[in-house]
This record gives sequence, C-alpha cells and structure tokens, in this order.
Amino acid sequence: MKLIIGGVAQGKLDYVLQRYGLTPKDIWPGVDLSSLEDYKIINNLQLLVAKMLENGRDAQTEILAAVRTNPHIIIIAAEIGCGIVPIEQKDRIWREVHGRLCCELAKEATEVIRIFCGRGMVIKS
Repeated sequence: MKLIIGGVAQGKLDYVLQRYGLTPKDIWPGVDLSSLEDYKIINNLQLLVAKMLENGRDAQTEILAAVRTNPHIIIIAAEIGCGIVPIEQKDRIWREVHGRLCCELAKEATEVIRIFCGRGMVIKS
C-alpha cells in the first residue's frame, strides 16, 4: 500500500495518476469497501472517514482491514490536522480519527509521499 498526503488542492491525484501511470478509471467510486480489489486508488480518504463516522461505523478498523486485504491500493488523503481546532465535537472526532488512521497507514505503507505544490517529497520508501 502507498500513502499520499498533502493539503487541499496541492495536486495529489494528478501526481498519483502521472507517477503510477493510472487513469481516473482506477479510482474507487466510494460505494463499498469490498469492491476495492477492482480499483487502485482511494481518493479523499478524509471524506470516506467522515461518511463512515456519520453512519456510526468504525472507520479505522474497517479501512485498515480493507487495505490489508488489498495491499496494491494507493491511498490519497488530505492533511486536515493542522490549523484551528474545530468547534464542533463531531469535527474534532473526525479530525482525530483521520489523523490516527493516517499514522497507522503510514506504518504499514511501503511508500509515503507528501505532495506540496504538485511536487512529491518521499517520506518513506
């Protein structure tokens, strides 16, 4: 598994498509984690985490299990832990779950790259 992180609108998806020779057809449509085997990219991990938390699901456990079953996957996640702490408790929980999940994913990833201004900085290889 590969983890690609970076701020919003920093070119993460374009970087992944170009670097790994993939197309938009390789992006998981976000319907069901059991269909991951047919795709190569999870884009906007932070939105998946938010949706799962809204539905009362254990995002960290489910996503880690799905990724372990599909080690070929490339995960793209926005950095949401910097800046002002959200006022709403649900937003603080979302931010913490997402951050802790990214830490776990980074431990297991074969490669971690941070994207800034469309440029990749290898954090782990």
